Amino acid sequence: MGNRLEGKQVFVTQSADYMGPAISSLFSTEGAVVSSEKDPVPMGPRFSDYVSGQQNIDILVANLAHDPCNSPVADIADDNWQSLFDTMVHPLMYLIRHFAPIMAERGAGKIVAITSAAPLKGLPGSTAYCAARGAQNAFIRATGLEFGPANVQINAVAQNYVSNPAYFPDDLVATERFQNTCSVTCQSDAWHALRSLRNSRYFSHPTKVTLSWVRSSPLREAGSRQPNCHRRFLNSSRN
Repeated sequence: MGNRLEGKQVFVTQSADYMGPAISSLFSTEGAVVSSEKDPVPMGPRFSDYVSGQQNIDILVANLAHDPCNSPVADIADDNWQSLFDTMVHPLMYLIRHFAPIMAERGAGKIVAITSAAPLKGLPGSTAYCAARGAQNAFIRATGLEFGPANVQINAVAQNYVSNPAYFPDDLVATERFQNTCSVTCQSDAWHALRSLRNSRYFSHPTKVTLSWVRSSPLREAGSRQPNCHRRFLNSSRN
């Protein structure tokens, strides 16, 4: 660790949930000046107050989280569907619509959304969650292409197995079913990553890169909080 972000102004949203605590702590350790808002990002007139004083940030971390509200498709509640999009999708648009043009006018800036790998393959029993996270990923891809020429990098960290109380509480992680699923999935993902990197022009030694990643723990610690809601481990793991 060093001072790789020394002097950078960073704004972290919903900082008490999901990856907010871990990111805020790491960025501070790296010398960044971190400001944060613990509450979910509001929409409408209250949004202006939420981002007031953040006009000169170098980095926006759009950390948006909601309980997955798992259920079969036939049992998806309207309120749960709406709440997932109101907490994770619509606020992402508000944030990027506000900050990306400011960064583009300045000629530099970075926006990172903490999303999920869940919609990349799909998780039966977590369809509403996958829909919301998938919408995030699609929006990030499109806005990244739009603002890239203005030297504003917009990317997503679509993570998979990262230990946090929001999606992987200790009692779930301890189950044999979860451990088996995690092991098989990580091995499969490593194989596909190796194949995709083999001919990549971005890595001179893709095998070394992939093997280093495979050797890392599939579950990495990160503190976060999340509102209580019924959780179920349906067919496959979630994040």
